[in-house]
Amino acid sequence: MTREIRFQIELAGKTSPEDAMGERMNIETSAVLPPDFDPALAGSGLHVTCEAAVDNDEYGGFSETGTLSFGGGTLSYESVREGYLGETPDPKTQLGHVVFQVTGGTGGFAGASGFIVSAFTVNEDAQVRESQSAVLFLP
Repeated sequence: MTREIRFQIELAGKTSPEDAMGERMNIETSAVLPPDFDPALAGSGLHVTCEAAVDNDEYGGFSETGTLSFGGGTLSYESVREGYLGETPDPKTQLGHVVFQVTGGTGGFAGASGFIVSAFTVNEDAQVRESQSAVLFLP
């Protein structure tokens, strides 16, 4: 029997350049999960971390791969098509969006498939705030 899992989380953290030109960035974020998050997937705590690598192009587009680590397992993802990062009314903040396809999982997320939609901001101090909304299917 396949289970459908949905969640929404707000992650916060930082981004840092991997190269001198800022063409490749690393992102490290974390969040506290909602108290009603599936205990089998949350594991021993209600905490999730995200580590990702972003490849930027000169037009504001990017691709991203990463891993969300929950107490009960991990989800791997990669961007579907190109994400977008652009200006906001606040010159110190950029706004972006991207869609991820789940490419695998471990633990309670083994065999996972689905999508994650992300909307995020990055400020001049390289601080990232990201809202993720996911629909997953687990075998």
